[in-house]
Amino acid sequence: MLSIRVSLWLCYVLTCIVSANAQPNFIVITTDDQRADVIGALNRGATITPGLDRLVKRSLVFTDAHAVFALCSPSRAAILTGQYGSRNGVPYLDGALNEPQRSVAYQLRQRGYQTAVSGKWHLKTSPQEAGFDWAVTFYANGAWHNRAVNRNGETVKPAELIDLFTAHESARYLRERQRNKPFFLWHCTQLPHMDQNLKWPSTEKSLALYNPLKMLLPRTWNKLATTNDKPPQLLTARNRTQALQYGYDKPERIRKHTQEYFAAISDLDDSLAPLWAAIDDEKLWENTFVIFLGDNGWMLSEHGLTSKVLAYKPSSQIPLMVAGPKLRAGRSSHLALNIDIAPTLLALADAPIPAGTQGKPLPFARKTRRDVFVYEGLEGYGGTKPFLAVISAQWKLIYTWDEAVQVGKSAPSFVELYDRQRDPDEARNLAADAKLQKTRQWPAQAIEQHLAELKRK
Repeated sequence: MLSIRVSLWLCYVLTCIVSANAQPNFIVITTDDQRADVIGALNRGATITPGLDRLVKRSLVFTDAHAVFALCSPSRAAILTGQYGSRNGVPYLDGALNEPQRSVAYQLRQRGYQTAVSGKWHLKTSPQEAGFDWAVTFYANGAWHNRAVNRNGETVKPAELIDLFTAHESARYLRERQRNKPFFLWHCTQLPHMDQNLKWPSTEKSLALYNPLKMLLPRTWNKLATTNDKPPQLLTARNRTQALQYGYDKPERIRKHTQEYFAAISDLDDSLAPLWAAIDDEKLWENTFVIFLGDNGWMLSEHGLTSKVLAYKPSSQIPLMVAGPKLRAGRSSHLALNIDIAPTLLALADAPIPAGTQGKPLPFARKTRRDVFVYEGLEGYGGTKPFLAVISAQWKLIYTWDEAVQVGKSAPSFVELYDRQRDPDEARNLAADAKLQKTRQWPAQAIEQHLAELKRK
């Protein structure tokens, strides 16, 4: 009788192990305001990021990845739901998901996953409402040290760098999790986002890595004030007024600011060390997909502008790389989006993808293709007007309207067209080129299709 019980118990344990191994684990790391071009292994060592460089070596790197709107809350909502802000209820800062049960955490929990989130949380929907069982989070942006953190209902205020604290918490979670169930961990950093004083209070160690005199100036740093190929409202939008406060009309200030930003990137890289150590110690690389992406980019004086929101390359383009079981490292030019993360995880978990999901699984998870996407800035932000952009491998068409009520009902007040292949700096607006009027037709049709979907939602 005892031997029968032991045999049954062993069968149960082995079944649990097989079940757990059959479903891969997921670790998604989302950084804040990290440009796509600031990982050392991808920029010939211009930035010092040894931790991320090691991840690059084992990852499939998507070289043309974008946020569908470059702003903190909308990007996080897009990652969780696989939807645009116009559909998930978060097209602006501090919004709440209109259907929290659509969250990928909620969906994975329904499939038996443990769900955890650590770090920055920037939605009015709580982590618990969005399907996370374990949550160690701080809200929005602020000081890099002495932040109030909600650790599963307990308030703590660590003195150390906030991202180092949450990396230790994520590492602790990985070591203490239930071993007989798969897990999804979403680790979100504040860095390299500025602190509450609009500064990057980087360590002296990281600042010493970069000589401000050797920082390169963008080719378009003074172009906004000398040409009329960008919407005139940008001259008074926050992207421009804040740039002038930073001193972006002076090359030496741009170089100094770039040094400070690069130092913040190196501090970010250092802060992730406990997480990498836990992944190594727990031998998770064999059955875990690690997805690293930024929430949006950041403008360092391109076109005389700063911050994000806009559809220009430094703002919309994000770092995105994936390491996982049997996934070959390399580069992919596939047009990838932050709304693709949720359906990718669900596809890998062999879970149904909810109807109404606008993203697609990345090609390694399921055979998919994307030739074009719409970038959605319908709400505007910081003085920008409502706009929509269509982006393909070669072209970027941007429509700007004066008022939200005009979107889709009247002609745009300003049109921009850029050849992304021949003009990667987006320095020359080709919208008025008579030879390219046919080129504008298919992006315009994509905008019309997107607007039609908005009416049907």
